[in-house]
Amino acid sequence: MKVRVSCMKKCVGGGKLLAVIGMAFLMAFLIPTVGEAADTPTRTEKLDVSNLTDTTDMLESEGWKWEPDAEGGTLTLRDCNITTDSGTIIKLCPGKITIVLEGANTLKTTSTKFMPMISQEHANYVIQEGAEGGSLNILRENMEQQTYYPYAFAGDTITMESGTIYSNVEFCTISEAFNMTGGTLTVDVADMQEGCAIYSDKGNVTISGGTLDLKSGQLGIRIAGEYPTVEERVSILGGNVTIESGYAGIYAKNILIDTTGELHAQGDKAALVCCADGGEIEIRAAKVLELEGAKLTVPEQSTADKTITIAGADYTEVNQAVDAAAELKKEQYVDFSGVEAAVEAVDYEKNLLEQETVDGYAAAINDAITRLEFKPADYSKVDEAIGKVPKDLSIYTEESVKNLQAAIDAVERGKNISEQELVNQYAASIEKATQELVKKSTTPPNDEGKKNQATKKQAATQTPQTGDTGNTGMWFTFLVISFMAAVVMGFGRKKLHRTK
Repeated sequence: MKVRVSCMKKCVGGGKLLAVIGMAFLMAFLIPTVGEAADTPTRTEKLDVSNLTDTTDMLESEGWKWEPDAEGGTLTLRDCNITTDSGTIIKLCPGKITIVLEGANTLKTTSTKFMPMISQEHANYVIQEGAEGGSLNILRENMEQQTYYPYAFAGDTITMESGTIYSNVEFCTISEAFNMTGGTLTVDVADMQEGCAIYSDKGNVTISGGTLDLKSGQLGIRIAGEYPTVEERVSILGGNVTIESGYAGIYAKNILIDTTGELHAQGDKAALVCCADGGEIEIRAAKVLELEGAKLTVPEQSTADKTITIAGADYTEVNQAVDAAAELKKEQYVDFSGVEAAVEAVDYEKNLLEQETVDGYAAAINDAITRLEFKPADYSKVDEAIGKVPKDLSIYTEESVKNLQAAIDAVERGKNISEQELVNQYAASIEKATQELVKKSTTPPNDEGKKNQATKKQAATQTPQTGDTGNTGMWFTFLVISFMAAVVMGFGRKKLHRTK
């Protein structure tokens, strides 16, 4: 929810007068109407259906159709353009009157008389659009007149359900109730010094849906408050409402703001005015609430005669921000004092009109969190693991050294403390790779082959094996003895020969 409130000084003197004159000039030439009907009026005389007892269909020629019934009747306007010098443009019968808007319709008067343009003293109007939508412009031609000018509707009640209406005259003076449940209603009487966009003598004004945009020289919505026993109220319960007024946005004995939509109310004196003793201004809830004026409410606080009840501000976003701060580990940050100060600054006693301040608390906490700076991560274990790497890696296999180097290269410096677990993993990976270093073999890679070749050569020069190796020693001894015997015998023969 968003609430914005501001006070401003009321404009006085020549500046106010020039503003009014300028507005009148612009309105005369630049009236922002919706969906213009045909330029040529389809009718130039007052339309009086109050005595028509049968269905009258003039849609093709004049853009209107009247269907009376037991409760009242239905008036359909289809691309209808009535311009007349009569103060009253359409006169209806008493009872429930349903006005159906089809296409673009315009009702315009050149009269300066203070009287309703659509009239029936005891009518209960229901305004709807047709199946394909519909709009209505209600216009006065004389934009210089400041008081006692024509106005749009007179009757007991008005209920606007759908459709789009633009009016540059006061929209209604009703005696019982004004209800808006849907559609779009724009009333612009900002140039009228005593303008009142929606006026009720003593009935409720209830806005529960649709879009309502009011600009008035004096009052946006008014319940007269001139009847001591009246307890009716202006209730803003839904839809989107925007009011800009020269005196007060809403002026009534009782005012209730309890809406799921938006309310933007501005008055030079005050946004909301409790106008009678025994009345109350009650502000319960709003999706968006913006009040502007020299004072936000009159009175500004409860008195013996008038009560002001304002719900507490919405602290949802503040609580979310406080919870987010509580989840942080302060020891991980360089300076956590900014967050602590923002949390401590929250005042939980603010009301709905101080919502902007409350929203500021949430923003301050979130901003302080955003500006937090983590402490740097601790790389001491990484440095220690790197310090344990052997100086001479040439004695280790290429593959194991390659794995170690990859672990070292994976280290990314500059991590903060929130990434300490990753930094610790760097150290663990280096330690593991160091432990898994594999030393090279002491036998040269080609020794085994040379040994095999020598073995084969030796085998080729030796006597083949018979498989019986048990008497090898005996045969060797026998050969030696035989050789010695031969030598002895040869020596004896030589000696004998010499003796002879």
